[in-house]
Amino acid sequence: MIEKEKIEGINTINNLIENDHFQLETMFSLLNSLKRGNELIAFENINTDFSKTETSIKYYCFLTSSLLDLTTTLKGFLITKTKWEIIYYSKYSFLIIYETIKTHHKYQKDFRKILNKYYPNLIDEFNELNYSLKQFKNKFKYDTKIAFLRNNASGHWNNDFSVYYEQISNLTLVDSVKAITEFLDFLKSLIYFIYKFAEETEEITVQNTNNVNTELLEKMKELSELVKKEKNY
Repeated sequence: MIEKEKIEGINTINNLIENDHFQLETMFSLLNSLKRGNELIAFENINTDFSKTETSIKYYCFLTSSLLDLTTTLKGFLITKTKWEIIYYSKYSFLIIYETIKTHHKYQKDFRKILNKYYPNLIDEFNELNYSLKQFKNKFKYDTKIAFLRNNASGHWNNDFSVYYEQISNLTLVDSVKAITEFLDFLKSLIYFIYKFAEETEEITVQNTNNVNTELLEKMKELSELVKKEKNY
């Protein structure tokens, strides 16, 4: 029965990884398309700004890649057979959590500016998400315990092996999985929020695209008229 449940769990995680990876690839492809569009717009001197869309897509891709890493470590825990594997996946999991939170704080600065300027109706919900992150940080001692682990045993190794080994020896399967699953809940909620934000900006993006097409057509007409005048001369 236990083996069957484990196999089902692995299959479920595999499906989640495949789906989230597909979403990541799709969004990153869209990001590259926007970059090419911006290059064309700049070349044609067209005054259209897709920066809000780019910022949200980069934010989404960053969060999804973190979610993928943590989901993959959960799969690792399901197939572990030794204590050292538990230590290995635990170390990497807490490193991912630490770096994700650190990078999230950087991303949210630009994102919050967009919300404040264009979408004040979404600020309260975004604040609630960040409050839940604050609770997570306090509960799992992000600034002390996780930071110390990151600086001495996962992101870096302490020169004193005793310090390093003491840190990894205290890692347990139960504590690691609990931290991962709770952080995944936060990531999923934040990703869903970004998705909702993207839906609200979709109409604006479509309108901007239409404006670009219109301006390009106008420029082509202007160019055609200039060519005609040159021929008449």
